[in-house]
Amino acid sequence: MSCYFVRQKLFRNFAAEIRITFIIVRMKRIKFWMLAAILVCGTTSLLTACSSSDDDNPVTPVTPQTPTDNTPQAKADYTILYYAQGGGDLDINIITNMSQFYEGLKAISANKVNVAVQYKASTYENLKKTFSQIPTLSAADVELTSKGYGSTTFRMLLDPTYKDFEAQVYAMQSKAVLGRQNGNADITTPDSLANFIKWAAKTAPADKYILVMSSHGGGYLPQDDFMQPTATRGIIYDDGFDGHFFGLPDITQALQTSGQHMTAIYLDACLMNTLEYQFELQPLTDYLILSSFSVPALGGQYGALVQQLGTKSLETALSEYVKNTVSFWDANGGPTPHHDMTVTRTSGLAAFGTKMKEFTDKLTDAYKNGGSEVKTAIDAATKGAFKIEKQRPLYDIYDYYHAVGLAAPAYISSSLVNDLDNALNSAIVYQQCSNYLIKQGYKVEATVLMGAQNHYTLYAWQRDKEGQWNLPEEGILHYEADGTLKYINPTTGNTIKTEKWQSDFDHSYKMTKFDKATGWSRWMEVNEQEPNERCAADWGI
Repeated sequence: MSCYFVRQKLFRNFAAEIRITFIIVRMKRIKFWMLAAILVCGTTSLLTACSSSDDDNPVTPVTPQTPTDNTPQAKADYTILYYAQGGGDLDINIITNMSQFYEGLKAISANKVNVAVQYKASTYENLKKTFSQIPTLSAADVELTSKGYGSTTFRMLLDPTYKDFEAQVYAMQSKAVLGRQNGNADITTPDSLANFIKWAAKTAPADKYILVMSSHGGGYLPQDDFMQPTATRGIIYDDGFDGHFFGLPDITQALQTSGQHMTAIYLDACLMNTLEYQFELQPLTDYLILSSFSVPALGGQYGALVQQLGTKSLETALSEYVKNTVSFWDANGGPTPHHDMTVTRTSGLAAFGTKMKEFTDKLTDAYKNGGSEVKTAIDAATKGAFKIEKQRPLYDIYDYYHAVGLAAPAYISSSLVNDLDNALNSAIVYQQCSNYLIKQGYKVEATVLMGAQNHYTLYAWQRDKEGQWNLPEEGILHYEADGTLKYINPTTGNTIKTEKWQSDFDHSYKMTKFDKATGWSRWMEVNEQEPNERCAADWGI
């Protein structure tokens, strides 16, 4: 079934519940790192790594201090640099992910793969919420583990001679801990990531480096690239610092400062497979591993990643890893079945950018000069654009340029559409969507920000007591190119209030490498049709 026909389905609300079952390893005195956790999926949905709440008020940041007693490891073929933060509700899953590295390390030959970790636990308050759900833990145990390790940052090289991650940290806490409670290091600064990369390259040298950033993710949005350095950003939501997180400029600065080129960058978080992220990271890495849809809270299957890298060629290893992980999500992901992962070869993005600029030029020309019939046809294609997520204006670029090509063939020729297809396909090493998406005809190669009349729109959908999705009175937010933020009443369409969103297109979107290569913001300036406000979750999922 094509995306076009899927769009014709009646919109339907989707409600989910969360069930987490923990297997607990108890000792005489419970330690946070002795909680070995397995997420068990039943007939209900998983948490996804898209958003976080219940942020704590920030305190004075403390710069992480590098452990001085880590013995450098032998040079390996690959070093995986795992950089993670619990973000309020992901700690159990991230600890499980780190334990998976041991499975892979024990299954491969020595000096094939090193693993370096920097992980910051969620705050005391959020850990307490998580551990309070575990019926086998007493109130005293919950208090002890949460208070002792809230906002603590760990940095270490994984040693496969230990049984698992928890055992290693338990045995060498004095070596691994960078900051305890009241030390609260802000790991979302470019310096924090750059210092970790430098440290990992020195103590775990390799021929190739793979950076993994694991936490919540929100895709690319211009308001996340504030001009003020203390504002919120786009991946790794640090609940200890009022939700601070990385954006495109932060990641770029960190990698440039580190001086280390990455063989691959893997963002284990929701909604990150955007053209804006791809083009920004292109000069810094050879491959990108990203997801367009939501990522189950299970995250990546890291034992498989280590084993594949330790036994196969790079592109084969990454492809097999994606196949393994998405298949695992299919089997264990519950009734939230819209997930995916793509490996992109960044050397192919320049050719696609050239064709995207040609497409943007012709689309803009057709809309301005093609007459009312052409404009109406393009408006229909935009109104039906395939949206990825309910709140954010992220749309499938493949679906869109095909729809526009059918709407305005005199301007967007079939040969240009074929050229776009060929360029995009040559950049994609491997892609896998969930079984459900395949059966329903969904296929998302990459997403792009779309807007109209020089703004883009966020929808503040909320669920009522009956589980129905509704928009509150100030539920539509228009982020204007000049930096104005308008709150729109969804019933009347009237502007309720206006304020500033602390930046503007000139200092955010137009600074991205994607926009500089393609001029895509020019289309948002002339387009008058609001893109589709609903997403795949409403179309029968």
